[in-house]
Amino acid sequence: MNTESLNEKVLNLKKESLIRISADLFLKNGIDSVRMVDIAEAAGIGVASLYRYFGTRTAIAIEAGSLIWQDVQKQFSDTFSSDSYQRQTGYSQIESQYGFMLKFYRDKPEFVRFLDAFDRLMLTEKIPAENLSGYEASIFDLEKIFLASCERGLQDGSIRSGLDYRAAYLASAHAMNALAEKIARGPILSGDEFSSIDAEPAMLMNILLYYLKSDQK
Repeated sequence: MNTESLNEKVLNLKKESLIRISADLFLKNGIDSVRMVDIAEAAGIGVASLYRYFGTRTAIAIEAGSLIWQDVQKQFSDTFSSDSYQRQTGYSQIESQYGFMLKFYRDKPEFVRFLDAFDRLMLTEKIPAENLSGYEASIFDLEKIFLASCERGLQDGSIRSGLDYRAAYLASAHAMNALAEKIARGPILSGDEFSSIDAEPAMLMNILLYYLKSDQK
């Protein structure tokens, strides 16, 4: 390996380490509370070097967001690679997917708060969609898993035909995310108090499943 290739490898490893450190800080303290100097101090480097690696805090947040979603996606994929899952009907697979995501959101409020803050940061900074292609790619497999289950459900008769299944995925993902973010933020108005952290997510899941089920009347 020549010197140039070695230097590039060292640089990539350093950047990967900085992204992981940044992701951990964003999850623990929130994007809004983490400064470039905080990341630099946690990484043991000068803040000037951090700017040289990434340019802006927003750029680091995008890289960290991609890494965080890759971690989630791995858990998701590992959960649904079992033989028992593969033997399920398409409808039952989607039921398992919804259940997994809602449980994950309940157990990982720091992840939910990160998603909320990330979206607000991207809107505030007016980041163009093309700059988020890597971030989007890190969550794309979730959609593919859902659509594969829809196709399976059409074949085994467990999923209702004639639907726009991609729209169903997007609607369910956005609804789950929005509800999870609302719960993670906590009540603002008196009417916002949640009687149970599980009741509203469970009701939302049942509504979505009822829409997809083939024997709906």
